[in-house]
Amino acid sequence: VVLVHGMVRNSCYLSVLASELVRLNRRVLLWDLGGRGWSSYGAALPHTPALFAGQLAELLLAIGEHDEIDLAGYSMGAPIAAKFAATFPSRVRSLVLICPAGTTAGPCLPKWLPALFSIPVLSTVLARFSLSTMDSASEWES
Repeated sequence: VVLVHGMVRNSCYLSVLASELVRLNRRVLLWDLGGRGWSSYGAALPHTPALFAGQLAELLLAIGEHDEIDLAGYSMGAPIAAKFAATFPSRVRSLVLICPAGTTAGPCLPKWLPALFSIPVLSTVLARFSLSTMDSASEWES
């Protein structure tokens, strides 16, 4: 099982999941995305799902893993896992997207909203208001 973390932290926050998978006799690969977590990133390339999917392909080749993999991506790791699966479909046995981020079909929030959330007190009020007025998940999909 290959676990792909999100953009904010490193692969350590997936260690509980990894431990449970190991307990179930699964081999697990936790890797840090280049420029994230414990990994350095020297090149000035944009951090895109395609870049990280290519890096994963190279990593699997380097460690001699040629079999199909079970692949799980968390948060921004989900679009990376999806890109890997779309680019290398013969390498993926199963794909799990956990709390995928950055995968909306279109804009679901106004572009000015992040600026409002940066105001300390207002951000708390807006978060409570937005959660209390949301009737269904479809509001996030339109």
